[in-house]
Amino acid sequence: MKILIKVFFVFFLLGKTYSLLAGDINLAKYRVVFHSSAAEQDHCGHMVVDGSEKTYWESSPGKDNFITIDLGSTDKIHQVIIHWGANYGTEYRVIALQSNEDEGVEIFSTKQGNGGKVSINSLVLEARYIKIDISKVKDPIRGCVITEVEIMGEGKDRFVPSTVTALPDGNLSLNKKIWRIQNSMFVQDKPEAIANPHYDDTNWIPASVPGTVLGSYFDFGALPDPLYGDNMHQISDEFFSGNDFWYRTSVSFPPTLGNEHVFLDFSGINWKADIYFNSKYLGRIDGAYQRAEFEVSDLINKTGGNTVAVLVHHPDNWVSSTQKVIRKFLGARTTNGDVLGLDSPN
Repeated sequence: MKILIKVFFVFFLLGKTYSLLAGDINLAKYRVVFHSSAAEQDHCGHMVVDGSEKTYWESSPGKDNFITIDLGSTDKIHQVIIHWGANYGTEYRVIALQSNEDEGVEIFSTKQGNGGKVSINSLVLEARYIKIDISKVKDPIRGCVITEVEIMGEGKDRFVPSTVTALPDGNLSLNKKIWRIQNSMFVQDKPEAIANPHYDDTNWIPASVPGTVLGSYFDFGALPDPLYGDNMHQISDEFFSGNDFWYRTSVSFPPTLGNEHVFLDFSGINWKADIYFNSKYLGRIDGAYQRAEFEVSDLINKTGGNTVAVLVHHPDNWVSSTQKVIRKFLGARTTNGDVLGLDSPN
């Protein structure tokens, strides 16, 4: 008997001195960030909370730029750490707010900033938003650059190790929210390690299949609603369209599986992908929404976890639209397809 495993991808309380607690976590990691402007609409605010200094926010040149980090809830904050880039703020202030309408409380300000890593320590406050308001930068010809912001404090840790999902008898579908994703620029491990059931993907984002990378980031609270207002301007084209992404999940099979032939069945991936199962390279899917099937019968661990890892490749001809949906007319860079249509139907 032939069994198919179905998979479908579509792409204020300020006061006493407070020491940083050992159990504090980075409350800002993968949280929604709003920016005043972004250079070429690519170096967006959300790139200061992705846990990596490889990415950064760069504002457009000019005065009075800012980023605001939304923690998603009111949390206890003990420390704010700003990692400045090459063009750092020389005059700026940091404000804690309870709501969008709140004027907030200034927790730090300087007119003599000199970049590097700035730690604002000994905080005792409760806030939902942290705003960094920059009035002057080192080089006024270029925009302000921040590579990372950490907000340390007490809150729910959203990053937990993934678990092995037990597939029920008669339903081996992987079309569920049992996946994790990560931008490949943050993954240095070899594919064989990533496809091992013991691989640590704690810092990866939960994902749904079928679904898109952007949709999973939004569901996790890492991006604002892209369909609301001009929020698309808060989302980097390059980060999502110009990078490959890893998907992975681990499952166990029902004891009734027996000796049937088992296949991984892909109903569509956008754009191309390399497929791994239990540290074994199975092959490549070469083209948008191409169906593919790989037999894994001899690779299955019937008494433990089995890992599927998929490296989804970005289109070769992706184009970053500096105007995005503002110029939506025939022939504009935002017209559906356009140059991207060389690789993919959408």
